[in-house]
Amino acid sequence: MVRAKKSKVIVYDADPIVNKLCKELSITPDEVRAMLLSKGGKVPINAPKPKVESAWADFLDDGDELPASTSAPQSSAQSSAQSSAQSSAQSSAQTSAQPKVAAPKVQQTVELLSYINTPAAPRATCAKGGLLLQTGTLDWNIVGRARRSLDEQKPLDLKTPTVIPVPYPLKATRQIALVATQCTSVHSIAIGAGGECYAWGRNESGQLGDSNPTTRMCPQLVTEGGWGKKRIVDAAVGKHHTVLIDDAGYGWGAGMSKMGQTGVNLFQDTVTSFKKCVVEKGDGVKLGRVACGEMFTVVLDTAGKLYTCGLAEFGQLGNGENGEYFVTASKLAYRNSSKFQRRTKFVKKTDRDKPEAVGLEIPNGENIRFASVACGKNHAVVIEAERDPTNNIAPRIFSWGSGSYGCLGHRKQEDEFFPRLVEGMTGPLFNSNFPDQVVCGSTVTLVRTKSGHVYYWGRHRTVGEACMWPRIMDVLANNSHVVTHLGAGNMHLVCSTSGGATVASGNGPYGELGFGQGGGMSSSKEKFVEGIDSVIMNGVGCGMGHTLYIAKDEDEEDKKLISKLPEWTLEQVKAAEAEAAEAAAMKAEQVELVGEQPAAKKQKT
Repeated sequence: MVRAKKSKVIVYDADPIVNKLCKELSITPDEVRAMLLSKGGKVPINAPKPKVESAWADFLDDGDELPASTSAPQSSAQSSAQSSAQSSAQSSAQTSAQPKVAAPKVQQTVELLSYINTPAAPRATCAKGGLLLQTGTLDWNIVGRARRSLDEQKPLDLKTPTVIPVPYPLKATRQIALVATQCTSVHSIAIGAGGECYAWGRNESGQLGDSNPTTRMCPQLVTEGGWGKKRIVDAAVGKHHTVLIDDAGYGWGAGMSKMGQTGVNLFQDTVTSFKKCVVEKGDGVKLGRVACGEMFTVVLDTAGKLYTCGLAEFGQLGNGENGEYFVTASKLAYRNSSKFQRRTKFVKKTDRDKPEAVGLEIPNGENIRFASVACGKNHAVVIEAERDPTNNIAPRIFSWGSGSYGCLGHRKQEDEFFPRLVEGMTGPLFNSNFPDQVVCGSTVTLVRTKSGHVYYWGRHRTVGEACMWPRIMDVLANNSHVVTHLGAGNMHLVCSTSGGATVASGNGPYGELGFGQGGGMSSSKEKFVEGIDSVIMNGVGCGMGHTLYIAKDEDEEDKKLISKLPEWTLEQVKAAEAEAAEAAAMKAEQVELVGEQPAAKKQKT
């Protein structure tokens, strides 16, 4: 026979409410008053914990457990009779305390977000320099506007990678550290090893950063900049705009700013000289990396925080909306941003019925840090900074913006308005072979992993099926190629390997594939660029109608290989520019004459 324990002696109170709670909860009047005064807060009382079969009771078992009861055991009849009364009082007393019970779980997530490196160091500060090569056409006025059969006899058509002249200052190191171009841009930026900036290509919107709208055929030193003697350490270009970052962490924008894509807090047709970028609530913010889409810009500060500005039509800003509204009965506009604003909300998946992604948000977005960023025409991708290896968690990849041809990697062609986790690049497979580099073409994304493997999703050619989720480029991986640098243009891809092999694929109507005379202007599969065989590359950039390389130029073997490449001289550049100016003047005269003819006929009649 089991001996029953002594029950707790309860002294009842004259107050009927206190008296009722004393009976229902089996606690003393002093404990009841303390509970009432706490207004739902935690009170250390010696109340027995009722056995209530509910989800909330089970949750409390894992959290804040009250001390065990010392009262005598009740019979099943008594327990069932008292259960309902106790459960209602206990629920009303602790409902307001629910958030406090759940708080420790959020703090545990914070502890997991530890990073081992400076997340977003400027690219030019950690890059190896080399010699600047280019393939494609230098006739910038025809790119995207007219197609013609390329003729190698004309000096403006480069069908194979060619050394182009760079006007280095007298005391500057004669090497290029970084090239910046983009799938929609017909202009480029190169950063010298000493931090000087060179620009060339189209300049119709002032994207080269000077007041002269003349197109530059080859690199020219940028001298009209507000950064003074500071070094330029990162750069990116869009279709009609350019953004630079100096070594003090300031951004500088120039070119078209209709959608606010320059980040200088102006909505206007052109910004013809570099102006300082504006970061909302950005006191003390030091920018580190930048990437540009067609009409938007994404930057990371040196701490790895994410900022965006520019066009919002497809969700490129990553703020959860495009701000669509009617200007007139038949004209739409979007709430674009002319200054950089921080983004802290990241999701795992989206729901069209819940555009705010309630319940799908990744916790602790304020503390997520990124190390790499890239933009396509209307989409963007970021890679998280490397985690502490003791956590055994691979950096995550997030993408947002236009989902055309599956370029976001979410198995569907829908736009994403918040940065969304690419779930196909997660799991134990990437814990040791984690992603560390990303590039984007118009509707394609390429990610390189630590071991030199390349994953592909989207589509880069005008024909063929789109890849809706990440797939490894097995042609390179199966042949033991370790990819070190990669680029994606409007319709072509380029990968260079540690062994000096460079492969290209896609469409190259202006010679941007670099296959040489008779080598073809397109390839559905990866094909070696034989003109630069064995030349090790320290950088690759793919633009519209052209491809840029930074060739390693350190030892005698490197110089011997480079000496076999075709080379342009400054004299050739000047002659070609004069010829192009003369042809443009003749064309303008013809247009003027054609425009005058109808007026002359009208006067004659």
